[in-house]
Amino acid sequence: MPPIGHVMSAHEDKAPTPWRTREDRMDTGLGSSCQPHDESRALLDLALRASGAGHWSWDLGAHEGYWSDEVYRMFGEHPAPDGRLVSGDTFRKALHPEDLAPTQARFAAAWAERSDFVSEYRIRRPDGSLRWIRSRGRVLTDGAGRPRMVGVSLDVTAEKTQEARLRASEERFRAAIESSLDAVGIYSAVRDASGAIVDFRTDYVNAAACALGRMSGEAQIGRTLRDLYPAPRAARGIERYARVVETGEPLFKEALHYEDETDDPGTRLQRAYDVRVIRLDDGIMATWRDITDRVRSEQETRETKEMLEALIHNTAASIFVKDTSGRFLLANPRVQANFGLPLAEILGKTDHELVLPAIADAFRQNDLEVLRSERVLEREEEMVVDGKVHTFLALKFPLRDRHGKPYAVCGVATDITDRKRIEEALRESEERARARAQELEALMDATPAAIWIARDPHCHLITGSRTAYEMMRVPHEQTNISKTAAEGDAVPHARIFRDGHELRPEDLPIQRAARGEPTRDWEEEIVFDDGDRITVFGSAVPLRGPNGELRGSIGAFVDITAFKRAEAALQNERQRTEETLRAADRRKDEFLAMLSHELRNPLATIRNAVGVLRSTRSESTRVERLHAMIDRQSEQLARMVDDLLDVGRITQGKLILRKERLDLGTIVSRAVETSRPLIDAAEHSLSIKLPAGPVVLEGDLGRLSQVLSNLLNNAAKYTESRGLLQLSAEVGGDEVEIRVEDNGIGIAPDVLPYVFDLFMQSSRTLDRAQGGLGIGLTLVRTLVEMHGGKVSASSGGMGQGAEFTVRLPICHAAPAEELAAPTSEERELSSRSERRRVLIVDDNHDAAESLALMLGYLGHDTRVAHDGPSTIDIAAAFKPEVILLDIGLPGLDGYEVARRLRAQRETRAAILVALTGYGQEEDRKQARRAGFDHHLTKPVDHDRLISLLASRVTPVDVSA
Repeated sequence: MPPIGHVMSAHEDKAPTPWRTREDRMDTGLGSSCQPHDESRALLDLALRASGAGHWSWDLGAHEGYWSDEVYRMFGEHPAPDGRLVSGDTFRKALHPEDLAPTQARFAAAWAERSDFVSEYRIRRPDGSLRWIRSRGRVLTDGAGRPRMVGVSLDVTAEKTQEARLRASEERFRAAIESSLDAVGIYSAVRDASGAIVDFRTDYVNAAACALGRMSGEAQIGRTLRDLYPAPRAARGIERYARVVETGEPLFKEALHYEDETDDPGTRLQRAYDVRVIRLDDGIMATWRDITDRVRSEQETRETKEMLEALIHNTAASIFVKDTSGRFLLANPRVQANFGLPLAEILGKTDHELVLPAIADAFRQNDLEVLRSERVLEREEEMVVDGKVHTFLALKFPLRDRHGKPYAVCGVATDITDRKRIEEALRESEERARARAQELEALMDATPAAIWIARDPHCHLITGSRTAYEMMRVPHEQTNISKTAAEGDAVPHARIFRDGHELRPEDLPIQRAARGEPTRDWEEEIVFDDGDRITVFGSAVPLRGPNGELRGSIGAFVDITAFKRAEAALQNERQRTEETLRAADRRKDEFLAMLSHELRNPLATIRNAVGVLRSTRSESTRVERLHAMIDRQSEQLARMVDDLLDVGRITQGKLILRKERLDLGTIVSRAVETSRPLIDAAEHSLSIKLPAGPVVLEGDLGRLSQVLSNLLNNAAKYTESRGLLQLSAEVGGDEVEIRVEDNGIGIAPDVLPYVFDLFMQSSRTLDRAQGGLGIGLTLVRTLVEMHGGKVSASSGGMGQGAEFTVRLPICHAAPAEELAAPTSEERELSSRSERRRVLIVDDNHDAAESLALMLGYLGHDTRVAHDGPSTIDIAAAFKPEVILLDIGLPGLDGYEVARRLRAQRETRAAILVALTGYGQEEDRKQARRAGFDHHLTKPVDHDRLISLLASRVTPVDVSA
């Protein structure tokens, strides 16, 4: 109903317009300038009645209105007697004061603007009830142009009441949601051009959702899931929520988020939520609750249960549960194994149905005691397992219901059969140990050795055997004999020395061993207060506990005073004996040197005489044969003298090598040249097989030639006439293998291991026709080893020949100019032969005269001197080109004579050649320091001497 009171007050100065008949008013109220048909009016009236609405009209000029019966009923009024006419005061009085002004304003605006009037307002009926009215009207004009408003009104009290209830409910709901501990969010679907849901936009989130997401509502509202969450999680959520929107089926799930943003339960759980999602228009409403603690608790409970089940099923102990009647409720695999039955045949049965009656009775008695006492019970129980009696240690305790009443017995039984056996063995062992301890104690008292035992790692308490107390000269009643005893305890007064220094108490062997330092073969001297002293010898070792910790030490020592005195006497005797032996050895070396020197002089004379005889050719074949025999035997004797000297050098460690790069062919050639006379004399056949290319070694040419020459001589001596000798070489890897073979008498198996020993003479011949000193092969082994090689001998036995193998390291191939050059006599053997002035000086007249005679036959001009002073005078007058000077001269020795000759103008340029029976390296060095140009050992090799004189003589060292 329009608020006409305001309008009426605004136009009350106008005269009222009389109302027409009811029908005219009806036409005026519901029609327009064109009159509707009666049928249409009837239908409209029915429609309004059916909807509960009433119609009205208002004539602003007459200040009167018309209400239908439905409007009167809305206002709680009876229709007016004049036919539903109503004044503005009636409406204004019924209108709620708060709604009066807004309603009049809307009516005036609609009237002035000729627009629709729409308003909702409250009225108070005469019975005091409050009603809500919704009115809608429109301004119309009649045929005369007079305006009026017609409209309808509807009682919407029920609707408003429902809206109020809904608002209150919404407010309560919103307050509940906002204060809810559960997170709530409303999201609308985001669709692409095809209509497919591609995301969800946040429309609303409550405080709990903000707290769980750690984002404010402003940060979330309006943003999509893809904006807010990691891609994998957002994609999974969109897919699930779209299904809810499309199907209408709600989603209930637990969302578990792990550290790597996956659903993989193999990683650590980060958060867990209980999620509920329902469709809401074209979107969803989701609620979720943080159940992380619950899920983690469930996981821990599950893991604990799994661990407990794993423990029960995998433990070596038997675990079972029986009810109060003794029926099995639980039995782990070990129980099943003990009974030899599957679980299904154990559960629900009692012990009397499963084991022997006596065993079952014992089990039941213990179970009942647990139920009666309601306490833990530990008992040993026996049971037959696999036909044997086993002992179990059973721990039984009651299981209680929620009222604390026992309803079952749980037992854990461990098979201790082996332990019992071990305990029995341990008891027997302890008994044996006690017996051994008694025996040890008796042994300590009986043994002559002093035994000390430190009872603690600090050695505060040391006890000992009877001998120990006697050794330290303390009474047995002084139990502690420690030098590191605790303060207040008696300490032995003896002082202890080692290597002349007094030992501190903490450095004594027992104390060192107690610190974990074993002391073995320890010798010390104990000095007593009266000055007496003894020497003791022994060892001390740590004593350790069961875990390896130090708990003390033990030591055993014996008095070796008498032994030390005897040892000192023996040492003095040994020193005297060793000095005697060293003196004898020196005299032996001196004798060998002197013998070789003295032998060289007669050998030199014999060789010189042979040389002279060679120079005077004889027509007699017999004489020539004698010459050859003398020459060979003198040569053999010279070699034996050289070998004796080499043995002396070896035993004194004075054998020195002069190494250079050598070709194997040069070494073999020199050796064959040396051995050729002996080989030819026995009419042996010698074959030589060497590698095609050069084989370079680093060594002493003379000594390596001596090795092969000795082996060839050895083969020639022990092979019957016209035998077969072979010298071959083969390169393999970094060494060359040189073999000297013969088909001689062989070597007996018992002799073969000793053929290289010094002075070893085998019984290879009964008559010793081959002779020898037994040192040649010793020299071979020594020289080969000095060159870094090895030598070995082999033989099939007597009559099977022998084979000697030398292995020497080789060098990489060297240019020809780096290999050892021939000696001066080898370079210049083809040089012209000249007549020389030669002065021969030797105190052995025969040696000097025979050498002068031989050189004279060769065409040289010679002079002879027999002492130093005459040599200097003769040389000054003779002016020799070459002086062969013996070292061992009376008066002035050869070295001094050489120095004076060098100082004398007439002999300053002469070539000085030392002749001596001493051929050691030191002898050569001393000769060079004295001014000698060459050094020859007696007996002089005539071929070398002749070569020297025939060459253009230069200061080159020539050694025999």
